[in-house]
Amino acid sequence: LILLTQFGPYPTSLVGVPNQEISNNTPPKIPLIALGVTQIGLLLSLEGPMRRWLARGRVWVSTVLVNGLIMPVFLWHSTVMILTIGACFWLLPVVLGEHPGSAAWWALRPIWVVVYGLILVAGLPLFLWLEQSVTASGQRRIALAWLAIGALMICGGLAMLAKNGVIGPGPLGINWLACLLPVAGAGLVSLMSMSTEEP
Repeated sequence: LILLTQFGPYPTSLVGVPNQEISNNTPPKIPLIALGVTQIGLLLSLEGPMRRWLARGRVWVSTVLVNGLIMPVFLWHSTVMILTIGACFWLLPVVLGEHPGSAAWWALRPIWVVVYGLILVAGLPLFLWLEQSVTASGQRRIALAWLAIGALMICGGLAMLAKNGVIGPGPLGINWLACLLPVAGAGLVSLMSMSTEEP
């Protein structure tokens, strides 16, 4: 992986970055396979010690509790990240100005992780409530057409953000359509889940 990205033709970033000559993930390239093999190897090397650690009662109970929240964390962490970066864009733009890979940029990484983590944990009750209100078929149902429209709005907006980023020709230099589409789609799905009662 290091040889491919530092000495080979592939960029260091394993996610899509605008204006890059080569993208490691569209279509997927060899560095992604190398990364996957590296991560699997690291996890397998820790399997023995982790099994012994998990044999402790309190550790196992904590693991089961956290594992019950893994899917909401996975599904909502990008939302938290986008909202946090958006807030910093307006309130604290200096933290977004460090050159990627510089010492200051690396020094900010642990702070970003802690901030994301705290906001995600604080938002989990809301996220869980939203998920339960959408999936509680005994109390509410969502019209399939509205769900499909909301999902398309969310996916379309996120695709536009992934392709062109937040910066755009709109007011304040922001790509408002791409930013508002996912929010509007999520709002539509949530609104329908709350307003459509089970007959």
